[in-house]
Amino acid sequence: MYYSKNGHNNCFEAATQPHLLKQVYQPDGTALKQKVKMCDGSFADGSSQSLYYRDGHDLTRVFKGMGQILQEWGYVGALKIRAECLKFHCEKGAVQCCCQQMLYNEPDFVTGFCAILFPKFHYKLNFIEKWWGYSKWIYCQCPVSSKEADLECNVLTSLKLIPLKCICQFSTRGLNGKQAVWASKQYHGHCVLPESIMRDLTTAGIN
Repeated sequence: MYYSKNGHNNCFEAATQPHLLKQVYQPDGTALKQKVKMCDGSFADGSSQSLYYRDGHDLTRVFKGMGQILQEWGYVGALKIRAECLKFHCEKGAVQCCCQQMLYNEPDFVTGFCAILFPKFHYKLNFIEKWWGYSKWIYCQCPVSSKEADLECNVLTSLKLIPLKCICQFSTRGLNGKQAVWASKQYHGHCVLPESIMRDLTTAGIN
């Protein structure tokens, strides 16, 4: 068990130019990345809550830590509460045994999230592959160029030119969920699906 501490820059690494969809590399060939901070949170009244100490503080731009963030929300003594219980096993009915449990009892955590679970698909059956194939067909019709800027523009243009109606058709045509699961297991490890797939489905009684 340990207590919530500040003093750490909790950031994640990202490409240096994500807005250009382009990775920048250093002279040694390694990808050049930059530290990106988490966005501000918000209090119940809608006002902004920075997750890092602001300019002028002794720990300027350093992550506050769960204890400090909770204390700013009105949880008195949160800095003295452990970050998590041993092996994440909180006592039944406990609400302030650790910072993690206190966070999980906040409304936005209690409400939960909805997840859409899609059936298993062989990658050759996924409608995204059809969408990508359509975009490559459009790309082949673009003017030939050796300039990187033109090539990048052609890719983005090709992706944007695919009609929404076609994308919807890609998502509904082909195999249904049951057939896709069967094909995924039957042809596991195959680079391509055999031309006899529909006949194989009929023989196996998969409708």
